[in-house]
Amino acid sequence: MDQQAIYAPRLRHFKSPYPAMFTTLALILFFVIADVLAMFGMVEILSLPSYIALVVGFLFWVYRAASNVREISRTENPSNSPAWALAWWFIPLANIWYSLQIMWELWVLSQPRGMRRRAVCWLVVVWWLTWLAATALGLHYYWSAQVYGAAELHRVYLLASGLEIAAALFLALLVWQISRQQISQVRALSGESTS
Repeated sequence: MDQQAIYAPRLRHFKSPYPAMFTTLALILFFVIADVLAMFGMVEILSLPSYIALVVGFLFWVYRAASNVREISRTENPSNSPAWALAWWFIPLANIWYSLQIMWELWVLSQPRGMRRRAVCWLVVVWWLTWLAATALGLHYYWSAQVYGAAELHRVYLLASGLEIAAALFLALLVWQISRQQISQVRALSGESTS
């Protein structure tokens, strides 16, 4: 069986990650600006809508990236379907582990085949740890409002917000890198299928 017969049909279902990527990056920027404004007590009303918009845009990107990974990964299939890549984010406690697994798998399977074993991505781990720390501190902030004084509570809020912003920026880098890798994989596979 020749290379064309193997790769060309699979690429018909590949969808460009750019629209979802640019939407997610714009929503991350909006979230970061809203969070910075809220940190300084300016416009707190934008925080929740910007966070909800970011989550929706990011989940759209996850679905698109997970669908694309199935198209470009050749012989390796991801452990989660695109639907499960979304569903795991909504299952309490499981979302802690599966968020790392899904993003790690998107990173690894978007790499060129020869580089997959060496595709250790510090960015995935740093994003995940920052996201967990921001979530834990945010929960601590809301649950301990009666325990701490206003000054201590404000410090916890600023730290949690700072970690949220850092996690959002790491996520932006991750979305950018995975999307770029998927596009370059498609170009490489298209080159193989036409040559």
